[in-house]
Amino acid sequence: MADTKKISFILAAVLGAIVLVAASVAATIVFFPSETVQQAEGGEESGNGDTAADGADKSSGEAHYLAVEIPPVNFGPDDPKRFLQLEFQLMTHDEKVKSAVEKHMPAVRNGLILLLSEQSSKKLATRQGKQGLRESMRKRIESVLDDKNAKASIKEIYLTRMVMQ
Repeated sequence: MADTKKISFILAAVLGAIVLVAASVAATIVFFPSETVQQAEGGEESGNGDTAADGADKSSGEAHYLAVEIPPVNFGPDDPKRFLQLEFQLMTHDEKVKSAVEKHMPAVRNGLILLLSEQSSKKLATRQGKQGLRESMRKRIESVLDDKNAKASIKEIYLTRMVMQ
């Protein structure tokens, strides 16, 4: 009887270890997918250590998002609303652009605050006004990055919060 209990205990311990290893592998794939998935999908190593996919056009690659929060901006004195508060996500296909925006965030925020302070609440209340603002913001961010000698290719601006009071 004692041997049966030992064997059951050992078997349970081995199965537990296997489950832990499987959970560890699954967590690694979920939380660190870039290298694991690229290798699993057949990314071949080139002579310099980069995968073949790295040489591909960045504009067709994975989307990279960056959340940006702008402090409240005052409307003009004749505007029926007093201020605008805005949060958005910018999307690019190039990780270097995302890094450049992060690096130059004070200049980016400054450019956006100046742009937003020129807007009217009446115009921004319409769908066309919001679409125009998104495009103006994209162009302004690219302009700020160009001034900083950083290549910029922002594909989209997604408004995630917009409050006018």
